[in-house]
Amino acid sequence: MSSPSSLIILLVGVAVATVSAVTILSMRVWGKQASPPLACDDVAYDSGGQAVSAVLCRPSATGVEAPGVVYLHGVGGPEEVPNQILRRLAAEGFVVLAPAYFARTPAPGPDPGSFLHVYMTRQDDVYSEAARQWPGVIADGVSFLQGQPGVAANRIGVVGYSLGGALALAGAAPDARYGAVVSIAGFTELAGFPELSRFITESFKSQTADLPPLLLVHGERDAAVPVTQARAIAATAEAAGRPTELAIHGGDHSVRGAHGRWSSQRIVEFLRRELSR
Repeated sequence: MSSPSSLIILLVGVAVATVSAVTILSMRVWGKQASPPLACDDVAYDSGGQAVSAVLCRPSATGVEAPGVVYLHGVGGPEEVPNQILRRLAAEGFVVLAPAYFARTPAPGPDPGSFLHVYMTRQDDVYSEAARQWPGVIADGVSFLQGQPGVAANRIGVVGYSLGGALALAGAAPDARYGAVVSIAGFTELAGFPELSRFITESFKSQTADLPPLLLVHGERDAAVPVTQARAIAATAEAAGRPTELAIHGGDHSVRGAHGRWSSQRIVEFLRRELSR
C-alpha cells in the first residue's frame, strides 16, 4: 500500500453513524484540503423531458482535452456532495459532473431530493422502483458531459459513493462509454432491501463480462455495507476476467481522516491510469 497523501472533504449519504442505536447516513468522507481556484458551475441537462440539475467542475485551462468523470452521490441526495471532491478531481485534471439523479423520482417524506427517509423507514418498494429510473438519468448525464468543450468524449469514468457506488456497478457494464468505474463503499446487496438488491445484482451480474476496469474502495469496519460486499463483487468481476482492484482501508463507511486521504489517492491514481489509455 502507498502512504497517505492528498486531502479532500466529501459529505455524502448512506447509513452509518449511530445515535441512540439509530443508523444515520450522511457523513464527512474526506479530510480537509485547500481548494485551488477552479471553475465549478451549476448546470442542467435534459432527461426524459425533465431538467436535471448538476454541478460541473473543470480543471484549469491547459488547451488539452481532459477525461471526464461522473460523480454519483449517496442516498442523501446532491446536497451532500460539496464541491470539495469535485475540486479535488478537477485539480487532478478531470472534468467532473455531479448530477442530481433523483430528479425524475421525487422522494416521499420531508425532502423530495433525498431518499434518506425512504432508507430509514425501509420502503424497499419505493426505493427499488425509483432505482430503475436512475440509470437513464445518469446515462443522459454522460451524454451531457461528453458534449462539453474540452472533454475527451472517449475517456469517461464514473465514481459513486454507497448507493452511488451500487449504481456505478449496475450501469458501468451496459454503458460502453465508461473506461473506468470506482465504487466507494458500494454494494450489490443491501440488508433489508431485497427488491433493490435484486435490481442492482441482476444489472451487475448480467453483463459483468463487459465491465470496464474496476476499483472497489471499502472500509474494513463498515457497519452499513459490510466489506464482504466488496470482496464478493471483486470475486465476481475477477471470475469474469475483468481488471479489478480491491482497496480495503481500516476505517468505516465514512472513509474519514487518514483512510480518506489514502482512498482519495488510490482513486486519483486509478482514474489517471485507466482514462489515459
